[in-house]
Amino acid sequence: MNKHYKMLLFAATMIVSTSLHAQPTLTQGNCAPQVGNTFTTHNVAYAAPGSGGANATWDFSGLVSGGTSTYSWVDPSTTPNGTDFSGATVSYESSPNNFVYVQTSSSKYETKGIDNNGIIINYNDPETILEFPLTYSDTWSDNLASTYVSGGYTFYRSGSNIGVADGYGTLILPYGTFNNVLRVTVTSDFIDEYNPGIPLFVEYDVVNTYWYLPGINNPLLQMSSFSSSTGGAPTITQYGYYIDQLHVGVEGYTPHELFHMQVFPNPATTTANVRYALKDGGNVRISLYNTLGQEVQTMVNQTQSTGDYTTTINVNDLKKGIYLIRMEVGGQAQTEKLTVQ
Repeated sequence: MNKHYKMLLFAATMIVSTSLHAQPTLTQGNCAPQVGNTFTTHNVAYAAPGSGGANATWDFSGLVSGGTSTYSWVDPSTTPNGTDFSGATVSYESSPNNFVYVQTSSSKYETKGIDNNGIIINYNDPETILEFPLTYSDTWSDNLASTYVSGGYTFYRSGSNIGVADGYGTLILPYGTFNNVLRVTVTSDFIDEYNPGIPLFVEYDVVNTYWYLPGINNPLLQMSSFSSSTGGAPTITQYGYYIDQLHVGVEGYTPHELFHMQVFPNPATTTANVRYALKDGGNVRISLYNTLGQEVQTMVNQTQSTGDYTTTINVNDLKKGIYLIRMEVGGQAQTEKLTVQ
């Protein structure tokens, strides 16, 4: 075997190895909720999250939907008590008359507070859910605190969150398999103290496990264990949900959209996926352009029927930098930016 061939073989092996061990990274742009996001999730019985680690496989193909829930992320100012949660960027109604307020930034995703049917729990020390950028083995810790009134009593809430991105790999859901998923486990311990004549407290222990696919502004899967105690045996509630297939790569249509697409991972190092859904069939053209407006490659140029599709772009041979992905269907066009690293 000649030296030149050995070098080519070594290079090819390194490329394959890198692609197999690519680690997903979460950022504000590729996983945090945004105003206008609407998601439908399937409610399921709790299942043990299993082990973490690198290149793990989590098989939840046997989950059985116990019904669905749909919720929308909105501007906090449009909610009944949104003005009480200064700094909140988005909110959703978790159940009738119960609103959760969060703030997202380039450095974190945190809970600002809760409006529980008029009981305002406003965190003067917000609860950090994720820190950005976040990749495998990253950890963080954070305190939380709030003073609120319920039933005529003043409650003092204090505690902490500990988070870890404890695994990445392949997630199998009842309708499909997803690679380059990052698993994040957040453990919350906090206490509510109040004094109805004698000092009392309620202790809470919560473990939330999330599976995120960069490019989807919602976990693909969540498993939660919630424990509360007033000093005796704890009351434990466990549940889970997975995202509906409709939203995997597609967040839905506005009334006049013929299609919608999303690009992930973004930034990309080896490959990027373009997921898209067609409301009506037609000729589909998806092309990649550089910043000079020159067409680099065409991934799709054919007639397709209504449905969901995925096409993959190999970026190994592209220079690092910014590119544009343009999709055209039925006289409409959508352009997304792709960063190649």
